[in-house]
Amino acid sequence: MNTHLGICILARQRVAIPLERMVAAILYGISLQCVAVGTPRVDTVEALTARKLALEGEMAKVNALIEKAASRGDDGSNPDVPKKYFVEDFGLWDVDSAGGVSVSIVIDNPNVDAPIKYVDFGVLLYNEVGDQLRSRIDGSALRTLNFTGPLEAGRSIEGRKSRWGPLWYESTGACIKMVSVSVTFMNGKRQSFSGASLRNALAPRLTNDCRAGAKQYRDK
Repeated sequence: MNTHLGICILARQRVAIPLERMVAAILYGISLQCVAVGTPRVDTVEALTARKLALEGEMAKVNALIEKAASRGDDGSNPDVPKKYFVEDFGLWDVDSAGGVSVSIVIDNPNVDAPIKYVDFGVLLYNEVGDQLRSRIDGSALRTLNFTGPLEAGRSIEGRKSRWGPLWYESTGACIKMVSVSVTFMNGKRQSFSGASLRNALAPRLTNDCRAGAKQYRDK
């Protein structure tokens, strides 16, 4: 049975490699062993067994790289890696019988030098089809939420002290979008995030997406 071969260049000569090894090389930076173009490929049991062992060896290398990346906390899941964001989680906390919408935010202090003094959040409300909403009471859309610390370095807070509301009266509210975060530390330093920089204030897993179908209810 003939097998399609990829082509690579070695010492200015065109040589061929199995296509699956070329794909692995492109994806994972695995070194290649090339054979001359036109070399017959005999799929005997021994040859297939050798190919299987070679692929298993390459997969072992890939798995080792994955484990190494996970140990560094590249996916944000390693508790031993210091956090660099201020918002662990956020979203709708409740919509009461009068249509009053409450918000909950889990706040982190990744700063190792100083406690947090204040945090100000700018938030908007959207419905399930992705339209921005205004409160029926005052007609405004943007809400600024204020947190007063101190929140010690390396600590987080959630619960009653990190809930606000009712902020809007709009029973169709389904999603909260954060638009700004401003952090003031006890040592007087301040960090502000908005626009493209806002991602730096939010945990990597947070989408901050209120397009149609998005729903960010937090469990009570």
